[in-house]
Amino acid sequence: MRTKPKNASEKRNHIKIWYDIRAPIFKKLSDLHRAGGILSLFNVVQLDDLADAVTKCVMKNEDIEICLKRRRTC
Repeated sequence: MRTKPKNASEKRNHIKIWYDIRAPIFKKLSDLHRAGGILSLFNVVQLDDLADAVTKCVMKNEDIEICLKRRRTC
């Protein structure tokens, strides 16, 4: 009996889900970096690491509904 994946990191297309979640997070962090404030102290590599950490938390801990078709482009 096949078990249903419990979170996005267990789904078959988890790499595409990873980048679909990470893209808006990184864009928002980059916009905030350019606007100034506390994020202006980080460099691009640190922003990249921060976006990866946030994406990992979202994929593993949150109950999100993601449905991506294999033959469709999003």
